[in-house]
Amino acid sequence: MATLVLVHGTTAGGWVWNHIRQRLRNAGHEVYTPTLTGLGERVHLLSREVGLNTHVMDIVNVLRYEDLRNVILVGHSYAGMVITGVADQAPDRIRKLIYFDAAVPETGESMLDLVPAEVRQDTERRVQLEGEGWLIPVMRGPNDVPAKNTPHPWKSWVDPLMLQNSATRQLPCTYIRFSADKQPGAYFQLAMEKSWRRAQMWGWKLYEVETVHQILPDPEPKAAVLLDLVASMV
Repeated sequence: MATLVLVHGTTAGGWVWNHIRQRLRNAGHEVYTPTLTGLGERVHLLSREVGLNTHVMDIVNVLRYEDLRNVILVGHSYAGMVITGVADQAPDRIRKLIYFDAAVPETGESMLDLVPAEVRQDTERRVQLEGEGWLIPVMRGPNDVPAKNTPHPWKSWVDPLMLQNSATRQLPCTYIRFSADKQPGAYFQLAMEKSWRRAQMWGWKLYEVETVHQILPDPEPKAAVLLDLVASMV
């Protein structure tokens, strides 16, 4: 059976994977769902110093201290930045990267570099007006997020990801696009479009799933596609 590490996106926590984690474990897989520093049950560690490298090291240390190898590493949304950084530091522990409607960076890019101008401007505005200049506020919208979501450290969005290990790009990658809220002009459609096009250009395996960008409130289609992908690998 497979070993998976699932990494959540902006303002979320490891708890968003509960349904998916249980489905994978019921199928016999080993699953880890760590929460990034400053978020979820680790919100008490939030500070202005928490950045992208902090979150990369969160996951690198899970791999090292749990002695995980041959890992399928899954990153949702912002966590595409994180799993790319993890792969750069620990490629020998990773079997495959799965970008779950996620950011796909090149070296020197930040999360903010990957989103179009209108998303960047809106996020910067909300950080200044609602986040005291250093926090991304919890977004509210048509697919309302759970009350457990917490503000997210802005530094992690503006820090560039510096890649140094050429082995990173040799790892097999899959991109799964969530298409239910991809109407023209939709926030998440805009935010992830550049990454989706990049995955196409790089010749990755591509899938589209009719579900919303957020893990909740619609986890079952996401669990199903992961189960299918993992089943094809074992």
